[in-house]
Amino acid sequence: MREIMKELDALSRGRVKELIQAKKDGAKIIEYNGTYIPEEIIRAAGAQTYLALRGGEPEPTDAVLDYMLRFMNPLARSLAGFMQLGLDPIMPISDLLVTQQTDNHIGRITELLEFKGIKVNKVGIPADWKTDGADAYYERSLREMFAEV
Repeated sequence: MREIMKELDALSRGRVKELIQAKKDGAKIIEYNGTYIPEEIIRAAGAQTYLALRGGEPEPTDAVLDYMLRFMNPLARSLAGFMQLGLDPIMPISDLLVTQQTDNHIGRITELLEFKGIKVNKVGIPADWKTDGADAYYERSLREMFAEV
């Protein structure tokens, strides 16, 4: 198991280096967060992607307590905390951060990131996908995202 974790760590570090070089070469970098963001379609549009999904350390979640309440989702807080502490090397060079808006915690964190100068696109995810208009809502949200990619 330890060897697998070392290999995954090396791949992750390599991806960061690839993206930094791609940005220097003029590529568009889209960082995203969430399972409802269609990475494949973003890549098909010609952009490089990077999944913003880190956690486990207390420092990033605590770094945003001046702006957020302690009871807020720690994963959402870590999204902004890693950027604020300079531990996310991709967010500052990204052309866009795309987040799925599944709860008010993610929404509040994206407001903080916008305040900090990060360009954010919020993809609306219907709470109940069976209701009338849910598909249209999600589709419109994706179309707005693709207009920015």
